[in-house]
Amino acid sequence: MLLPRNWDDLQAYRWLVEQRGALRPFSPLEASHAIAALSGPLSLSREEILRTWFPLMGLAPNPKLFSLYAPLRLLEPELQSALAADELAMETAGAMASAEPAERLAFWQLSRTLRLGKNRQREFWLLLSDIERIDKASLPQLLAQPEWRSLLEEQNLTPSQKTDRFKNLLMTRRYPAYSATLAPPSCPRNSTCARPPGSPARSTRSISPSLPLRNSPPVSRPSRRCRREA
Repeated sequence: MLLPRNWDDLQAYRWLVEQRGALRPFSPLEASHAIAALSGPLSLSREEILRTWFPLMGLAPNPKLFSLYAPLRLLEPELQSALAADELAMETAGAMASAEPAERLAFWQLSRTLRLGKNRQREFWLLLSDIERIDKASLPQLLAQPEWRSLLEEQNLTPSQKTDRFKNLLMTRRYPAYSATLAPPSCPRNSTCARPPGSPARSTRSISPSLPLRNSPPVSRPSRRCRREA
């Protein structure tokens, strides 16, 4: 179809969006590229894009969607493919888009090593982002630490086991005070809390001899007559 000659760029682009949106709603990545075109070369405001163009794309005019979708086009092709294949969580992808490329690729490699599901991806991304801020270190620097690298390269652990142990490392680093409360209490040597040598591993409950056992048979007492005859 030939477009009318008197149409400007905005009219031509609107026709393209209408044709595309009539088939199915725009995917997040398609919406991201459309937002870039509308707010860049076509110089439309955020409010105008939400009010007029999001409905044409089959999307709700929600500002949160705008903020989530807009940066997705900045992701590397590998991450865009993972997002399109539903292997990367949308919220995580939006957060990753604002990070440095090295950070994104390092996290995606970690996610593939541990085989993280979408919920775990978001959880680990938030923990690692907090640790980066606290330690003032980049994600590649954190992952290069001997303890972390050794765990991730361990051949005798399944991805699930690695994930659980790696999360423990993250929780300990992110919440040291909380993690300390979960550690077993240490007792000074020769203190009363130390278990005596040879004692059973599990503590036993002492029972007073003056109290009858719950399931023991009743003890019969001699009658007065028997006591007199004795």
